Amino acid sequence: MDAHELRHADEADRDFLFDVYAQTMRGHVEWAWGWDEAVQRRNLTAALPLRDWRIVSAGARPAGALHVQERPHTHHIHLLLLLPEFQRRGVGTQLLRDEIERARVQTKGLTLQVIKSNPARRLYDRLGFTVYAEDAVSWQMVIGGGVLSA
Repeated sequence: MDAHELRHADEADRDFLFDVYAQTMRGHVEWAWGWDEAVQRRNLTAALPLRDWRIVSAGARPAGALHVQERPHTHHIHLLLLLPEFQRRGVGTQLLRDEIERARVQTKGLTLQVIKSNPARRLYDRLGFTVYAEDAVSWQMVIGGGVLSA
């Protein structure tokens, strides 16, 4: 596994956040809902507050980003994004294990949503996430805790 560090995102990271989102999620978003770059950029900024973003670095290089919202009974991973050259190297697995442990210590569940075209579902299954709901394009998954309310 590559060593990685997390830091809070700031305004200077906005372009990087969108770039890593577009590189990693565009194909899945296109499959599920279609892709309009202006709409995606606006929605990413409006829906996911900067205060909940962490930039993932490997050495001095930005490798990706993680957005986790802490709720009263759960933590919700909105996005875990790793640039292609950092995928399948254990970084995502370790980030998820860290979030699972953080939620466990706080006696909270950890939830996420995954688009059905995304092979990351296999990783979530391996780590013990289970599906608690689904729609035509995505699964909602949980690990730990018991209460799935916001």
